Amino acid sequence: MNKREFRNYMLSGLGRCAMELRDEKRAAELKADVLWGCLNACSFDEQSEGSRSDYLYRLLSIYNDTEYFLPVLIDVFHRLRPESDVKLRQLAELLSRFSADGYSEAKEALLKKYGELLLALTKKRVCPIYDYTRDALEVLCVELVNLGGEEELVRTVSDLGGLFLKNHNYGASDFDWYCVNAEGTFGKRKFLALLKREAKRSEGAAAFYGSLSSAEAVEKPVFSKVMEVPSVGELVLAAKENGQFDIGKSVRFAKGATEEEALALAKEIISESDLKKKARLLSAFSYRGKSFPLSHEILIEYAASKNPLLCETALGALTNCRSNEVREYAKKLLLVGEHREDALIILIRNYTPEIKEFLLRELNKACVYYLGELDLHGVIMTVTHAHEMGVRLPKEFFLLVYEKALCSRCRYRAVRILSKHRWLPREIIEECRYDSSSDIVDFVNRYYPAKRA
Repeated sequence: MNKREFRNYMLSGLGRCAMELRDEKRAAELKADVLWGCLNACSFDEQSEGSRSDYLYRLLSIYNDTEYFLPVLIDVFHRLRPESDVKLRQLAELLSRFSADGYSEAKEALLKKYGELLLALTKKRVCPIYDYTRDALEVLCVELVNLGGEEELVRTVSDLGGLFLKNHNYGASDFDWYCVNAEGTFGKRKFLALLKREAKRSEGAAAFYGSLSSAEAVEKPVFSKVMEVPSVGELVLAAKENGQFDIGKSVRFAKGATEEEALALAKEIISESDLKKKARLLSAFSYRGKSFPLSHEILIEYAASKNPLLCETALGALTNCRSNEVREYAKKLLLVGEHREDALIILIRNYTPEIKEFLLRELNKACVYYLGELDLHGVIMTVTHAHEMGVRLPKEFFLLVYEKALCSRCRYRAVRILSKHRWLPREIIEECRYDSSSDIVDFVNRYYPAKRA
């Protein structure tokens, strides 16, 4: 692989990057690229798959050259602002791993940033809608506890409690992830016992314990499990009201309406002359997961509308439709380069063996832009969930997901499907052992044990 391919595979989290670095010459050529990966956010969705710091640390550990990597990581870490949240978390976790391996300068860097963030929050009087500084401090608290166990728990609890005393804008509920992480590390009973013990020893710990107890005492809101499905008439009235349309009504209708009600709504859509109101009503069929109950040519006509809202809504409804007309329309869209993402989703859900090569070619063409202007995540997910609409795709589509998906969760689903059908090649099995996804690593090692030398 060339350098660009290596970086793309690293952004995807593929294990082939680790295998490529086994060759000393290639490792030397790609050293700067590994550093680049450590300094740039490699996670596709941090909330669902973490920062991939374990994966990156395994790559840089191949070099056994801490003097090359660590000073640069520390320097960039010090200069990062809290707004660079994903990069900051990735670097904090990397430095935490260096610290766990005995590099004291990494721990010092974490403590320095921790102190700066704590001081910044203590002085902050205006709290923005999204508090990046608070989130960054929470990341540091979590990493310090992961590193130092009970000793760091005592430190961070006392410091956070001191923050609560000095700045009443903050409390334990602002650091819920920190609390959840501590409960996972020590167990909830031990965590609370430690807090109770430390509350007797320091004012800060007492403030944290009191804030946490108050937050847990607040009665949680009770939500009704049954959401009432609006009638067609109610949906029509809502669509005609001035102001913002309550999309929740469309969603509830889509999920709970009968076939007769769906047909009645479709007729209302056709009779509505106002394009904005027409689009509002049509939105229910974007969420329904079933075909539009009247001619699909109607939706194709709406998708060609110069009204952007109606066009977008019609395309969303078309992704749930299966017919020859819809399939041919999607092919035309791809040939002229319009609405590429919707067209790909429509074709995947309307797959037939006759369009296999055409669709694969268009998917590969679109993937060239995956790292830039085009977001293919919805398309990738459509491939891995196609069976839910009764669509049976051949192995080439799941191999493409494995190769191109930036989301490791989508790649994991593709690996499982490939394995289920005995389509998983040996070379992919081996590189999966070094994947960024622990789910993939565990799955492959469980069902495909490594051969003994």
